[in-house]
Amino acid sequence: MTNEVVEIILRQLFQGNPQRFDKFLGDKEADFAYVSKTGTPYRINAFFKT
Repeated sequence: MTNEVVEIILRQLFQGNPQRFDKFLGDKEADFAYVSKTGTPYRINAFFKT
């Protein structure tokens, strides 16, 4: 995946909470729960690898 594709996916996951996406960009990491439209729960861990 390209950086652009990953950013698009993460923006979708953070949809409805742009402040949390900005915090992710600042902290370079995020760990949160996500529930899909079908009700399936997921645990998301995203981070920048340096």
